[in-house]
Amino acid sequence: MAIRDEINNAIESHLAWKTKLLEVIDTGNCLVTPELIKAEDNCAFGWWLNNEIAAEEKLNGHYLRVKDLHSKFHIAAAHIVQLALSGSLQEAIDKMGEGQTYSSISSELIHELDLWRKEINK
Repeated sequence: MAIRDEINNAIESHLAWKTKLLEVIDTGNCLVTPELIKAEDNCAFGWWLNNEIAAEEKLNGHYLRVKDLHSKFHIAAAHIVQLALSGSLQEAIDKMGEGQTYSSISSELIHELDLWRKEINK
């Protein structure tokens, strides 16, 4: 799959995380453990970033920033799931709010992915 396609899929799937997290908070159930969520290479995009992208692309500044933000994104999402599963529902909701770590990192990740995509489209 082309880099542009991987980035498009990553944007879609990571935007969908907000809905997934709200479902976990609402139901108190999650199909995967916070530990699995925290591991950024357990999602298709993380696997691609770590194992399939060409070595020369790993020198790209966008790749380096996306890889860092992607890892932080998974850590923040896992923390929210852990809070929800432990019954700290309001704290989990609060952690998703504007200006909080999850929201900030999510926005930064999507922005950096978009910049990378635009660079590829030149």
